[in-house]
Amino acid sequence: MLFRSASFGSNTVTPIDTSDDRAGRPIRVGQAPGALAVSRDGSTVEVVGGDADSVTPIATARRRARHPIPVGLSPADIAVVGATAWVVNTVSGTVTPIDVARGRVRPPISVGTYAYPTQIVPVRGEPAAVVADTYAGRISFLDTRTRRQLVRVKVGRYPVAIAIAR
Repeated sequence: MLFRSASFGSNTVTPIDTSDDRAGRPIRVGQAPGALAVSRDGSTVEVVGGDADSVTPIATARRRARHPIPVGLSPADIAVVGATAWVVNTVSGTVTPIDVARGRVRPPISVGTYAYPTQIVPVRGEPAAVVADTYAGRISFLDTRTRRQLVRVKVGRYPVAIAIAR
């Protein structure tokens, strides 16, 4: 099953059955759906609602949205590492961890005032993630086990994308 985020105006996510390439009935989620991430076991798709300041989980088997989970201001990206979804909140300058199974928010991690984080990328095989702090001109390394920022590295003006090769 493939899920596609729709245009901001529709506030929906459309499931696509890859066995016959047909779009299913759109699923209503929060305002301005954007980034999507699938839970480790594939049971949920986490949908960032950029204008709703929330993440809406969709139960993949039933194709139904659950209650939205409030996060920081203007979430932009999401990644799942183990049992935790990590959400970057651009205006808040934070990363919010969410316990996927329980739908509970843990205390946010600050990546700095005016950092404007825009992307988060897990480090495969490590308890870590890297965040692009676009306005700060740096990337932040997070320890996903302890939920702490490890180090900030200046990389130049306005980083917006990260890729990790090993």
